[in-house]
Amino acid sequence: MLVAHYEELADCVLRLLGEEDRGRVYHRQWCARVFAEALVGLKSTDRKRYLAQVVAICDVYMWKLLRRDAGLSRDQTELALIELLAPLTKEDQ
Repeated sequence: MLVAHYEELADCVLRLLGEEDRGRVYHRQWCARVFAEALVGLKSTDRKRYLAQVVAICDVYMWKLLRRDAGLSRDQTELALIELLAPLTKEDQ
């Protein structure tokens, strides 16, 4: 889901970073919505930390580092992100 999101929107998102504050709010809201299930039931401080970690891992610059800078394929980028998110989302890879 994340890689598909960036494959479609990354170039636009990178341009929007010129409007960084708005982009940051949109990204945090997107992460909170997409990963809502993983955040349910956490204490406020834990939820805040987990959401911050998810936001960092899902940042467009992380995608850029993996996909553009490291030259990973789309599938390998997706796998790398799943591996990074797995401890937070408790999803099986």
